[in-house]
Amino acid sequence: MNMLHRRLARLVLAIAWATAAHAADLAERVVVVRNDNSPVSKAIADDYAQRRGVSNVLTIECPDAASGARAETIAFTVYRQQIEAPLRAFLVAHPAIDIIVLTKGVPKIG
Repeated sequence: MNMLHRRLARLVLAIAWATAAHAADLAERVVVVRNDNSPVSKAIADDYAQRRGVSNVLTIECPDAASGARAETIAFTVYRQQIEAPLRAFLVAHPAIDIIVLTKGVPKIG
């Protein structure tokens, strides 16, 4: 292997290492929110976290928005109790989090 090939190989390894280190750093800044009442939400959250190396997973319990069109939205009071309160508490305990990933099955305010 000539000198140029060795340098290219070192450069490729350095870039790969830097990319992996950046991905690990990014994963620590992410929380995935999964709805324990939704099989779809749990499956998506678990797969997302595993594939991306995310260890911060918050499990909430609220109506399953994936069960049908009528369940896609919830009242503001329900949102505050079942989604906002646990998420807010999690964020206070994990101040490095700045990316929130909501999965299918977590309802929106209607």
